[in-house]
Amino acid sequence: MAEVAARFIHPGILHSQSNLDGIRDEIKAHDGKAYPAYSALASHPCSQSSYKVRGPYRRVSRRPDINLYELHDDANGAYQNALMWYFTGDIAHARLAQSILNVWMDELESLEGHDTLLLAALDGFKLCNAAEILRYTESGWSSERIKQSDDWFLEFWYPIIKDFASFANGNWDAAIMKCMAAIGVYTNSRKIFERAVQFYFSGPGNGSLRHYIVNESGQCQESSRDQAHCQFGLGCLAELCEIGWNQGLDLYGVSGDLLFKGFEYNAKYNLGFSVPYTPYLDRSGKYGSGGYVNNLSVISEERRGEFRPVFEMIENHYGVRVGKCVDAVSKVINRSVTESSAQHTDHPGFGSLLFQGFSEQSGKDSNISKSRIVLLAENLEKSIRLSWIGVADLSARRSRGFYHVARSDDVHGPFIKIVSGLSEERYVDSAIREGRIYHYVVSFVEEGVEIQRSAVASLCAGIPQTWRSSDIGNPCIKGSVNFDGSKFLFEASGLGIGKGAGNRDQLFYVYDAIEGNSMLTARIVFPVSSQKTKVGLMIRDSLECDSRVVACHLSPQLMLATISRSSGMGDPTLLDESNLSKLALPGYRQNQCFWIRIIKSESSVSTFFSGDGNDWQLTASVSAKRNEFNLIGLFACSGVEGITTCSAFDEVSLTS
Repeated sequence: MAEVAARFIHPGILHSQSNLDGIRDEIKAHDGKAYPAYSALASHPCSQSSYKVRGPYRRVSRRPDINLYELHDDANGAYQNALMWYFTGDIAHARLAQSILNVWMDELESLEGHDTLLLAALDGFKLCNAAEILRYTESGWSSERIKQSDDWFLEFWYPIIKDFASFANGNWDAAIMKCMAAIGVYTNSRKIFERAVQFYFSGPGNGSLRHYIVNESGQCQESSRDQAHCQFGLGCLAELCEIGWNQGLDLYGVSGDLLFKGFEYNAKYNLGFSVPYTPYLDRSGKYGSGGYVNNLSVISEERRGEFRPVFEMIENHYGVRVGKCVDAVSKVINRSVTESSAQHTDHPGFGSLLFQGFSEQSGKDSNISKSRIVLLAENLEKSIRLSWIGVADLSARRSRGFYHVARSDDVHGPFIKIVSGLSEERYVDSAIREGRIYHYVVSFVEEGVEIQRSAVASLCAGIPQTWRSSDIGNPCIKGSVNFDGSKFLFEASGLGIGKGAGNRDQLFYVYDAIEGNSMLTARIVFPVSSQKTKVGLMIRDSLECDSRVVACHLSPQLMLATISRSSGMGDPTLLDESNLSKLALPGYRQNQCFWIRIIKSESSVSTFFSGDGNDWQLTASVSAKRNEFNLIGLFACSGVEGITTCSAFDEVSLTS
C-alpha cells in the first residue's frame, strides 16, 4: 500500500485560514458578533503596535517569579499583534509581533523554577500561535527567522514539556498537550502532534480526557480543589480540541462528547445549580478523597461563580457545528456583558470574537489527505483492541466512506487488510497468536479511494514468549502489561514489598524462570503516575507473597533502594539507598531515564545503577546459593490503596 501523506493545514493551530478570513470580513463589514467584540481586542494594551517590549531576558522563572510577567506580556503582545496584523492589514502590527519573537529567540536561555513545565506550556503556546499566523499570512517575516523559530520550538520549548506532568493536577497535562500539539503543527512534526493527541486519548496522567473528566456526569479531577483550576484545565483541553479540528481530527467527540459533559457540569455548578459529586482519588494519589497532599472528598465552593473566558469555543463547536443543546454553557456566556482577555497567558481570551460563529469544517476546501487518523492499540485477554480518533465531520461522509484495518508482522509491511467497511472508530482483533508482535494501520476510504492513513501502531499479543505476568499478594486492582515491541508498559496497584497484610508483598510482576547465572538489565522510563510508585527489578524464589527476594527499585522522592528479605521474615532489609535528585526537576520530579541491573552468579545476587547504560555502579550484593532465586523480572506497585500506577521499562535484556 502506498504511503498517504499526512500534511498539516496552515495556518492551523488555534486559527484556520477560513476562520481568520471570516473574522476579518465581519470586522470590515461591522457585522455580526465579531465587530463589537473586536473593540476589546483592539483596545487591549498588548494589542497595540506601539506596545513597548518588556524583554528579552536570558532567564525566566515561575515560583520563584523572575522576569515572568515580562514574558507573559510579550507572549500576549506577539499573539495579539499577529491577530491585529491580519484583521487590519497594518504591517506595523506584524513587525511588532516579529520583533518580540526575534528578540526572545536570540536571548532566552533557560526556564526555571518549581512550575517550569507550566511556564513552558503556557507561554510557548502563545508564542507558537503568533509564529503560525506570521509565517503563513505574508507578514514579511524572513525565511532565516522562520527557520530559527522551527529550531527554537523543537530544541528549546519541546524538550521541557515532552514527558508531561503526571505528578501534578491535570491542568498541567492539559496545558502541556495544547502546547505540544501546537509545536507539532508548527514544525510539521507528526510524531510530536500525535504524542499530544495520544496522551489526550489514553495518557496515564491526570490531564488525559478520561482522567480529568472522571465520570459521565462531567465531574472533574479538580472539582474538589476549586472552580478556577477546573475551568483552566477544561479550557486547555478545549484549545487542544480546536487545534485537532483545524487539522481534521474530531477530538471534541472522543468518549461520547465527554469534554462537553465536563463543561456543562462546571457551568451548572458555577451558575448556582446542584450537581452530583462522587469522592475521587486522582492518578497521582496526592489529591482528592484520601489524597496524601490534599484529602478532599466534597465538591469545592472556592471561586464558585467566577468564570474564565473559555466557554465560547465550546458553545461554538457543540452548539453551532454539532447542533447540541448547550444550555448551561450558553447561560455562562450570556451573563457576561464585557469581553474578557485571559489571565496572563492561560488562554487566548476574546472568545466571542475569535471562536464563535464558525459552522464549517475548518480547512474544508483543502485536500482531505491533509488530515490524519491517530491510532492506539491495547491488550485484551486473547485479543488486541484498536481505537482511533478519526476524521472530523465523519457523519457527513459515512454514506460514501468507511475505515479499514490492515495488519503486518513487520513494522515496514506489507500490510494486509483484515477488515473493511467500518463506520466506528474501534475494532477488536481476535485472530492473533500469543507472544507475537502485530503492526496495524487504519485507513479511511472515500468513494473507493484511500485518502487517509494512520501511523503504524504496534503491540504484542500478551507479552513476549518466555515472559509471564502475575499479581503477587492480591492487590486491590488487578495489574496489566502491554508490550509494543520496545517498551513494557505497566498498570499496577499494590503497596509494595513487605507492605501488604502481614508484611507480605503486594505488587505486579513480569518475570521469567532462570537456572544458574543470569543478568537482567532495563531502563526505567519516566514519568510514573502515582507519586508513591515503586518500580524496578526483582529476583525471588517464587510467586508466594512471603518469598525470598532481592530487589533494586526507584522509590518516591527519587531514592534508588536495594533491599533483600529471607523467606517468611516480613519486612525487607535495606542494603543500599542513593539519592538521585540530580535527575530531577524541583520538587523531586523525575525528568531523566536511568538503567538498573540485577545479576545472579554462582554465589551472589548483585544490583547495579547507571545514568547512561554504559558506566555501571555496584549498589549492593548479597550471598545466594545456586538453587535459590528462580524467578527474575520487572515489578511495579502504586504504593496507594485504590489506584494504579502507570510505569514503563524499555531496553530490557535478559541473558543466562
